[in-house]
Amino acid sequence: MLEGKTDDQLLAEIRKDSQAAFKVLFDRYYQKMCYAGYRTYADQHKAKDFAQEIFCDLWNKRKTVKITNSLNAYLSRAMRNKAIDYIRSQRLNFDEGNAVKSMQIDVDPTSFSELQELIQATVNSLPERCKVVFNLSRTEGLSHKEIASKLGISTKTIENQITKALKALRTNIAKYNQTISIISILMTWLIGEMLN
Repeated sequence: MLEGKTDDQLLAEIRKDSQAAFKVLFDRYYQKMCYAGYRTYADQHKAKDFAQEIFCDLWNKRKTVKITNSLNAYLSRAMRNKAIDYIRSQRLNFDEGNAVKSMQIDVDPTSFSELQELIQATVNSLPERCKVVFNLSRTEGLSHKEIASKLGISTKTIENQITKALKALRTNIAKYNQTISIISILMTWLIGEMLN
């Protein structure tokens, strides 16, 4: 039965054009993807659109797609990128619209760059283990379970380290005076929730 196959086995079948294997993979991850999309961009319909687009892309690129980590990490990163691209496109449309000129957000590129530097400096200042765990989670898109296996520590320790990193980031960002929308974009980009 296809349902009992691993993600890698299903992907191998999908590369051979198996629609049945693709359906199993879709059923396995679709709800999680929608939930992750909603956490990044709080619109139920858009979250479903993002998830469907990602799965369509996966099917269309099934012969050539390279998944270096787990499928879970790949889908997590794809969802984050899809949501952030959409947020950025909406902001650009908003800035270019004539009907809402009075509501435009004027963001100084220097301030934006300074905020990015603050985030990176905060991550760099974390204790070594905390920094490693955070980067594996947020940069490489690994789940708590995958990180625990890779580092040989418990998932509870992973949760504690990520909580510590997020607290440090929120504290430092809260001190920085910047528009809410830019903070939201950067927080989503760097510390947005991943699929676990």
